[in-house]
Amino acid sequence: MRGGSGTSRRDPHPGRRGRVAASWRIAASWRVAASWRVAASWRVAASWRVAACWRVAACWRGLAGDRRGATAVEFALLAVPFLGLLCVIVEATFLLLSQQTLDGAVDRAVRGLRTGAFQDAADGTEPTERMRRLMCRNGAVFFRCDDLRLDVRRSAGFAAAQPAEPYDTTKKDWVVGFGTRFDCPSGGDVIALRAAVPVMRPFSTLDFSGQTMAGGRQLLTTTMIFRAEPYAGKSCT
Repeated sequence: MRGGSGTSRRDPHPGRRGRVAASWRIAASWRVAASWRVAASWRVAASWRVAACWRVAACWRGLAGDRRGATAVEFALLAVPFLGLLCVIVEATFLLLSQQTLDGAVDRAVRGLRTGAFQDAADGTEPTERMRRLMCRNGAVFFRCDDLRLDVRRSAGFAAAQPAEPYDTTKKDWVVGFGTRFDCPSGGDVIALRAAVPVMRPFSTLDFSGQTMAGGRQLLTTTMIFRAEPYAGKSCT
């Protein structure tokens, strides 16, 4: 179209410009929507984390403040050391009583050897067996008399008195030959008597004498060295 003062031109591609504008609006809308979805997802995740942390904290606060079952928990924590201590006390008591009764039995039996009354009561039986019966007859004992072994040795003086060793530290068992020697004393002799007996350890927690044996047993020993009274020589059988 021609005019007097100028010329007006028509856009040869009016549809293309519209499509570009429409595409730009769609892309902008997509970006806005995407940004909104990201923000919404972040807010949801943040809210979930806050809620989860709050629930955990609430659970811990509730658990810390809950006193139900406190007695059971305390007993479970203290039961093991308490029972262990109880076992040690029981075993120590049993071993001490066994040692004490062994000492008392040997002391009672030694009086007969010292005064000669043991020789006077000889009835033809083996002296070790008679001494064992004498030890176990006159009082309560905490050991098996059948397991008791005695070793009696006569010497010229106290310096020469050497009690026999009953325990083999290598084999953790009896020394071979212990309990087979019984020297019948005469008046004025120095006598070394050693008695040994294994006892059971109820819980095998203590090594009372440092002489443990197979089967959860502990070897207890008692030694007495004394001089016999000046009586005439007598036979023990």
